[in-house]
Amino acid sequence: MIISSSVSSTFENKVSVYPNPATNEVHVRLDETDIKDSHFAVFDILGKKVTEGTIDFHTFVINSATWKQGVYFLVINDFKPVKIVRQ
Repeated sequence: MIISSSVSSTFENKVSVYPNPATNEVHVRLDETDIKDSHFAVFDILGKKVTEGTIDFHTFVINSATWKQGVYFLVINDFKPVKIVRQ
């Protein structure tokens, strides 16, 4: 698991999340060539799912405007969770 509050969080150069910390939206970039049947979910620090969706492109945006300040974890398929901080 990546523990970072820098501008960008990356897990083995396959998933990039920015900005981090985030405010209204989180941009995600996948470096995987095959995203067919890919899904994502975001969980709060207590493990409650706050959003989920299907990934259709290598880059996508997650709306985080309604999230409370705190720590969240982005889970994509079999990748380890990526920490997102919501300001």
